[in-house]
Amino acid sequence: MYTIIRKVKQATLLGCLLSVLALSSNSLQASTITTNCLGPTSCTLAELFAGGTMQVSSGYSTMLFYNFQLEQLISTTSTNLSLITVTGLDTGNVGFRINGNGQLAITNTNFISLKMGYDAASLSGHGSIANLLAIGGSATGSGMVQVDDAVFNGQNAYMGGLQAVIDPYFGSNQTSDKLDTPKIVIDIIEKNILVQGKNAGDTAQITFIDQRHQVSEPASLGLFGLGLAVIWMGNRRVVRSSI
Repeated sequence: MYTIIRKVKQATLLGCLLSVLALSSNSLQASTITTNCLGPTSCTLAELFAGGTMQVSSGYSTMLFYNFQLEQLISTTSTNLSLITVTGLDTGNVGFRINGNGQLAITNTNFISLKMGYDAASLSGHGSIANLLAIGGSATGSGMVQVDDAVFNGQNAYMGGLQAVIDPYFGSNQTSDKLDTPKIVIDIIEKNILVQGKNAGDTAQITFIDQRHQVSEPASLGLFGLGLAVIWMGNRRVVRSSI
């Protein structure tokens, strides 16, 4: 009986040790860090276009978003980039959220066309394998919202595109999209944001745009499962030897 108990303790201890090693080998703290922004965890679009950066970490993944460029802003209504905030998304797949805050909204025949670009670099050494785009907002009448992303790798090779649309006139309500890409370390994103109305009485607005990057799991996290397997195998051996 003492031998059986000792074997169970040994197997359990080894399994737990492997699990702890797997978890401790990667930073599991969620955090957002900004530079050249007044907010410690958020920026405005104006600050990012002026040289601000955002580093977002979640679990084993850390992404740096930088080199933000305003390529074009054409608007027939007031659009203040200093009132559009950007906050880190540091739970689950890392990324950031662009909060419209009433600045990406139109009525009647007004429109907003905002074109921007930025770089997304994986600092965790695993590389992004998917880009995730999601938007929130509304549109009525012939009003519509459309966000298009063109994704390039660090060598400026085109990897594919994403699109999210709210367009009641055509019955389109595709508010999220996903693009799987080969394992790469740097993404270059070209983002086109369009909010427009065609007739009197139309409305359209973007409340948020979520950009997330899904990264591959480091092999060390597999030790957690290995630790559980060791526990199971150790207990299985004890049971077999005691029969």
